[in-house]
Amino acid sequence: MASEQVIEIIRQTCDEINATTPLMLAIASAETGGKFTTDGSNAKYAGVFQLASGYGGCVGTDRLDVARATKCTWLHIQQDKANFINTQGVWEDWFAYCIHQQGLAGFKEIYRNRNNKLSSLSSARQNEIKGNLPDSISKNIVYVSEYLDYWKTRINGLVEQYSEHTYTIELSQSIIQNINLPLDLANCIISNQSVLITLAVIIGGFCIVKLRNKK
Repeated sequence: MASEQVIEIIRQTCDEINATTPLMLAIASAETGGKFTTDGSNAKYAGVFQLASGYGGCVGTDRLDVARATKCTWLHIQQDKANFINTQGVWEDWFAYCIHQQGLAGFKEIYRNRNNKLSSLSSARQNEIKGNLPDSISKNIVYVSEYLDYWKTRINGLVEQYSEHTYTIELSQSIIQNINLPLDLANCIISNQSVLITLAVIIGGFCIVKLRNKK
């Protein structure tokens, strides 16, 4: 399945379940290196969200169904969020990815030690942290905050990126619906994610040029 199709299914499913679309796209992007691949049926972690079997109610090949995996991931995030707020008294959306990566108990350990040296954590947690950082950081990391700062910046950056993507796609759809095109042609364009992305790039570039001309 093409990445554009996967993104569209995630977006539509998020609309259906009232999930935060940019956050879900950011998590899927981080888990797949931006490729939005849906394979991994024989792996411990599978699908676009790299779910373990049973995560959020997704078992076995359910994890390869993009819509189902999106629902399971969002359900689990909401459960983790409620637990974290109840025990730690705070929540930021980028925590969702770190919990997805480290597990709820693991991230709680990390968060409680956020002002301490990495050596204050269990050996297993230190290894999990280093294994989820670029080599340039993991080789020299001293403080827990370095891990948190890296993922806060990365996930928030992806959320911003996909917020712009979602807005521009919806703007493209709105424009197509409101210009005088034959109905069949308009519906064909709106249903084609690749065409909409092309229009999004054109519209985005046009807006940037207009803004620059105003300066």
